[in-house]
Amino acid sequence: MNSFPRQKKIFYALLLIAAATAALFETGVLPKGGLTAGYTMEVATIFLTFGLIFLAIKAYSIRMKQVKESDDETLTTTCRRMMEIRLALLFVVIIMNIGLFYGTGGENMLYCALAGLMAYIYSYPGDKSTEQLREQ
Repeated sequence: MNSFPRQKKIFYALLLIAAATAALFETGVLPKGGLTAGYTMEVATIFLTFGLIFLAIKAYSIRMKQVKESDDETLTTTCRRMMEIRLALLFVVIIMNIGLFYGTGGENMLYCALAGLMAYIYSYPGDKSTEQLREQ
């Protein structure tokens, strides 16, 4: 039985939006270039990217440890909410870096988008999330 159908729909919808954004830039519908990325902007984007990835992963872990001893309904509700927050944070990372990559042409933005995408894919909502929390 699937415990998180809404979160999986959100996962695929946000992934589709990110792919569509990249496709719009590649086909020329959205203009490429026009932004100048200085060293400071690239460094700030790198720190923001990895800060949001760390926050998305760590906040989920910390919050789930806090409610581990709660009843099943509270645990499931918190798990669902934290999954949505984590997916939203990682989506911001991906979209921000895709936009900056196509806006500036800086390769570092592409690498940051790929790092966000990898974290996003590994954050896929699993069916056994609450059972694993109970076992820990």
